[in-house]
Amino acid sequence: MLKFATNITFMFTERPFLKRFDAAREAGFRRVEFHNPYPFCERTQDIRDAADEAGVEILHCNLPGGDWE
Repeated sequence: MLKFATNITFMFTERPFLKRFDAAREAGFRRVEFHNPYPFCERTQDIRDAADEAGVEILHCNLPGGDWE
């Protein structure tokens, strides 16, 4: 059976970042991934709490990209 995750950096952008975990679950996803969440929230615990409350698993989180030049 295939297991899909949604990237909440690109999906559900009409909602604030921490509310996207709920949106993913409402859309039927049980797993999420995202890029650089730090502009959206100050504490990583807020991310963990949002995922737990929505009942989704975080599969992948990219760290800040830094200065590519």
